[in-house]
Amino acid sequence: MIGLLSDSTCWSYVSDLKVRVIRDGSRRYYLPDTGVVYDSQMVGTVETQPCLIVEILSASTRSLDLAVKASDCQRIDSLQGYLIVDSEARGMIFHRRTLDGWQFETMEESVELTCVGVSLSVAEIYRNVGL
Repeated sequence: MIGLLSDSTCWSYVSDLKVRVIRDGSRRYYLPDTGVVYDSQMVGTVETQPCLIVEILSASTRSLDLAVKASDCQRIDSLQGYLIVDSEARGMIFHRRTLDGWQFETMEESVELTCVGVSLSVAEIYRNVGL
């Protein structure tokens, strides 16, 4: 992802940066596997304005990433996409913000990450992965 954004005004980060979510008046913090930010609103090691979050599913994180974390992260006003990449089988789910709210799609060929102006094929994402 970093190489795809090298000529862009946005930047990507890996799991050492927290994102803040407000749910029911309480702050919650998550460590996404990776993300993209345009207009950073960093407070220490906490990012409050990501435009894209990417999660890599594993057996230990599957339930949290698919349900609670996806729902919570959709509360972030700046977030345009939440991409879930399966690590145990070839497959991706993309939650996309639209004018009608959040929609999700199972991606079989490619995914258009409009907030960063990049299209990624499933083959590119799984290149060098034994699946």
